[in-house]
Amino acid sequence: MVNYSPFSLLDRLLPRYCILCDSALKNASIDLCHDCSTELPALTVPYCLYCADPLIQLEGNPPLCSRCTDSAPAFSQAIAAWRYQFPVDGLISQFKHHRKLCNGRVMATLLAKRIRRHYRHRLLPDIIVATPLHWRRLWRRGFNQSDKLAHYLSHELAIPINRPIKRIRHTSSQQGLQAEQRQHNLKQAFTLHKAHDIRGKTIALIDDVVTTGATAHEISQCLLDGGASDVHVWCLARTPIDRKS
Repeated sequence: MVNYSPFSLLDRLLPRYCILCDSALKNASIDLCHDCSTELPALTVPYCLYCADPLIQLEGNPPLCSRCTDSAPAFSQAIAAWRYQFPVDGLISQFKHHRKLCNGRVMATLLAKRIRRHYRHRLLPDIIVATPLHWRRLWRRGFNQSDKLAHYLSHELAIPINRPIKRIRHTSSQQGLQAEQRQHNLKQAFTLHKAHDIRGKTIALIDDVVTTGATAHEISQCLLDGGASDVHVWCLARTPIDRKS
């Protein structure tokens, strides 16, 4: 598979500005100034070993949230760069709903740095898989934000992209639903159509935000049932406990 660069020559020649404060940048590798980068709400310990849920205090050894203690998700670990709160929530919303692709590129580059630190003493996954959208939502939005993130991360980490999962059932929005409602909403929403491509592989599943982990769980179970050896979830942001309802 050809791994093309999402960064064009034109991107490198045009003037660059911070995506948060709009200040001019000189010799910057990303469109974010140092001061604004320090304001991003980094996901710091303690957080759940499985789902990266921010914990109020250290709970157990290894640290697990109550949900994963009761029922572990299909994926074995999750990596998130930030908590889903200001100003990350606004950056993601602009990227996702208003096609501000520079936001996605900056956040994916920083997420890649977080991923490199996490895997510094272990092997990276074999394949990157983006969380798919149903064709109706893809048509309305115009692009799949997770697929864009997957391309950026593939370029940064030199991991090939695969698309073995399709979303075959159009579901209502997950936003505002309780955890059990989210799980019910996603039943039989995904199907595997390229099982031979993932057998024995460790897969990095990409999404923009993880809230309860219901979507990641359903897709991960589908991938494991198809022969994948393990699934890791990579996302830009994780919704803190006190933001869930």
